[in-house]
Amino acid sequence: MNITIKLKRHWVILTVIVFLALILRFIYLGQIASTPLFYFFSADSQHYNRIALEILGGNIAFKESVYMNPVYPIFLALTYAVAGRSLISVGIVQAVLDSLSCVLLYMICVRAFKKKGIGLLAALTYACYSMAIFYTAFLMRATISVFVNLLLVFSLLNAKDRDRPFLWLVSGIIAATSTLITSNTLLFIPLLAVWFASLDRKGLKKVLRPVIFTAGILLILTPFSFRNYAIEGRFSPFSVQGGFNFYIGNSPGATGSYVPVRGVSDLPVVSITDSIRLARDESGEMLTSSEASRYWFSKSLRFIGGNPRLFLILLGRKFLLFWNNVELASNLNFYFCRKYIPVLKIPFFSFGMIAPFAMLGLVLAVKRRPPGASLIIIFIAAYMLSLLLYFVSARYRFPCAPFLIISASYAVFDLGELLKHRKIKDLSFYVAALIAFSVFVNIDYFPVNSKNYFPTAHYNLGLAYARSGELDKAVAEYKNAIEIKPDHVYAHYNLGFVYNRKDRVDEAIEKYKEAIKLDPDFDQAYNDLGIAYRRKGLLDEATAVYKKALEINPDFAEAHYNLANVYSKKEMRAEAIAEYRKALEIDPDFGEAHNNLSFAYYQTGDYERAVYHCDKAIEHGVEIHSAFLESLNEHRK
Repeated sequence: MNITIKLKRHWVILTVIVFLALILRFIYLGQIASTPLFYFFSADSQHYNRIALEILGGNIAFKESVYMNPVYPIFLALTYAVAGRSLISVGIVQAVLDSLSCVLLYMICVRAFKKKGIGLLAALTYACYSMAIFYTAFLMRATISVFVNLLLVFSLLNAKDRDRPFLWLVSGIIAATSTLITSNTLLFIPLLAVWFASLDRKGLKKVLRPVIFTAGILLILTPFSFRNYAIEGRFSPFSVQGGFNFYIGNSPGATGSYVPVRGVSDLPVVSITDSIRLARDESGEMLTSSEASRYWFSKSLRFIGGNPRLFLILLGRKFLLFWNNVELASNLNFYFCRKYIPVLKIPFFSFGMIAPFAMLGLVLAVKRRPPGASLIIIFIAAYMLSLLLYFVSARYRFPCAPFLIISASYAVFDLGELLKHRKIKDLSFYVAALIAFSVFVNIDYFPVNSKNYFPTAHYNLGLAYARSGELDKAVAEYKNAIEIKPDHVYAHYNLGFVYNRKDRVDEAIEKYKEAIKLDPDFDQAYNDLGIAYRRKGLLDEATAVYKKALEINPDFAEAHYNLANVYSKKEMRAEAIAEYRKALEIDPDFGEAHNNLSFAYYQTGDYERAVYHCDKAIEHGVEIHSAFLESLNEHRK
């Protein structure tokens, strides 16, 4: 009877913790939804959203999807289909999933340590973990990654305890899903061989467990491999960005965190196409996407082989960054957003608070070897190693945080046991170790960091204001970004774009020129500079910069179209027709190009082609001038 009451009490406490997590996340969603920050799509978010909408439209073989994590857009598409196509619906679903992660944390701790108190503490800590609350509002894979990784570890522990073939198969399916969401968990899979080897021989034969687990992995990865092969001729379920990301983290300019590479955009899909183009330019060969990825891997390995000392220093720097209290921002800056969101100002649990206890917990777990803890240690080690091999940022580190919270909760309870049994000598030693770990984690090793350096955050806020039509506020934020970081290329470029929208064309031209000065290969800046020149009537100048954009990127359909418009203005009809045709070869669905080509053919007397392209323009939703349409109808057969 006492056992039953105790079990019920623990589940009641866990239910309260889950509701607390849900309430905090709903309050946060309500507060952030009233700011422009909520409606800002980070670079990754824009593409996830676009792929999700393509999936909803039935286009499961969307070309850009091979360059991104394939599972999160599917999750978005399902959310849109069930809950509606709104950011708030995604936020609500992610808040619910993140609250359920507290339940998974509890169940993992019970399986691993056989102590419900550790599970409740871990669940409560995660419920009030600031970064967990923060990520639920954005179209990013962080929240779902945590949920699936926790589900994976619980599934493995459950399969170990019950030892049934179906449970090992399910674990493999979840493992494959985890690797598709975030490739950081790829290292965890081979390291599981150590864990499988440690299992006893009861039940299934030792060799059969990993075989069934592997079958589950292949069950998921194989269809994605065939899909990528159908789209790109590459039989692999993963994106091709691995080689270039490895180069970002291991190159002469590497710092341990994300560093942009000259000539390669920061935008996720564009960065991959740029990296392929750059690999082709450097190698002098027409490399495929896979070959380009291998090129960047090889280039990084040559750097490592030629600079072993620098590589070791870089690894040390990444190790410090991984364990440091600072949340290194990439697209989204927690510290900047906290200034606008009241609930984030509450001193919830932070990485700087949990990491020292987590380090102590790892030491204690290795020494005392509690049942089931080895799997958690393997996950933390594998995940940390994946970041050390590449680079560290807040959103890439975050999926490891729940497992560090498990380790931290174990340490707290172990210290409590020492205190309870008055083992003062051992307690003093571990408290001293905890103090040392706290100093190590919370030292400000790198003075310029995400806590006080907000150029990208101001730039992102500028994007949000520009998207909502608040152009004066957008200008102010872009200027703030430039003041902090004068060489912020995209802040200069987007400031020019806003000036153009405000009819401040001369100022737009200066900003476009500044962006080009900072990045001479910025094809979009050349294109937009041409638009500004054309507005000023400077057709020769516009022609020159459009040609420069096409020299950098021959497949730039918009630049071909704009150059054609200038030729048409200068009554160079043959040249205009040639450029319109090039634009349509690249993008056959370019409605405006069909429309203008139709008019160009009409002017040359080629009425049959004029009619054809007019119909194509109408087919793509372009509104045709009534007088031109009437005149063209007279020439229809």
